[in-house]
Amino acid sequence: MIFQIINSMRPKHQLKNLLIFTTLIASNSIFIGEKFYITFLSFIFFSITAGCIYIFNDLIDYNFDKKHPEKRLRPIASGKISRKVILTFAIILLVLNLIISNLILGKSFLYILIFYITLSTLYFFYLKRIIIIDVLTLTMFYLIRIIVGSITNEIIISQWLIVFSFFIFFSLALLKRFIELKQNPSYKLKVKNNLSYSYLDLNLVQFLGITSGFISSLVFVLYASSNEIQKSFGEPKILLANVLVLIFFVSRLWILSNRKKINFDLMNFIYKDKVSYLTGIIFVVLFISSKNF
Repeated sequence: MIFQIINSMRPKHQLKNLLIFTTLIASNSIFIGEKFYITFLSFIFFSITAGCIYIFNDLIDYNFDKKHPEKRLRPIASGKISRKVILTFAIILLVLNLIISNLILGKSFLYILIFYITLSTLYFFYLKRIIIIDVLTLTMFYLIRIIVGSITNEIIISQWLIVFSFFIFFSLALLKRFIELKQNPSYKLKVKNNLSYSYLDLNLVQFLGITSGFISSLVFVLYASSNEIQKSFGEPKILLANVLVLIFFVSRLWILSNRKKINFDLMNFIYKDKVSYLTGIIFVVLFISSKNF
């Protein structure tokens, strides 16, 4: 049962929560022990919150997931764990997590967790049925993780970082929809009989996603070329090399998804993909190497 509970919290998806460390890396604070410790705690508490939200999501979409080609294999949809048991567990864990995180990290962190829970609830019941609003909300979920790292460490987020992050994650959110449509043309992304996307939208979703991905690369070039960066980075030319890494990462994911090499779960693919790990490591190493210490 414990394994099924952990699996229901989608541990592979917790990779997204590493974004909480973004502001530490961007501000040269990753090697400061106290800040790293606070960020690590934020990562743990946020991951628990996100895990509980995933459980609630699977409970809400139970009837829908049972008919889905891959989601039907999840513990809740497959009936491997009692819905009453997992619901009780998730509620108790979430409440304890909110109380303890408030005591350790303060009210600011608590408020952003509550905002994340509220936005997730709106998404599950309403926002995911609205074209484009659904992917904008998914993008917000990524941005919230970056904001968490900023708030807990009282680090001001660069406007360049926000704009860049928006476009790269908007591209990934659209990629998620593209994969779902591409994998099964007859599957029309229906949520409680309300049509969100159809196979007719496939090419447009692909165009918007690829364009957004390359806009993020352009924003990164502008960021790396700005006066602010020229002053704070010892080797800004090294930073520019990351543009190639971004273009490779975005292009590869879209090409593979177009070839149906990525199944419904994008995060599951990235979790198992060694090239994605290597790309991420290269990006971080180049970023850190270009900074003034």
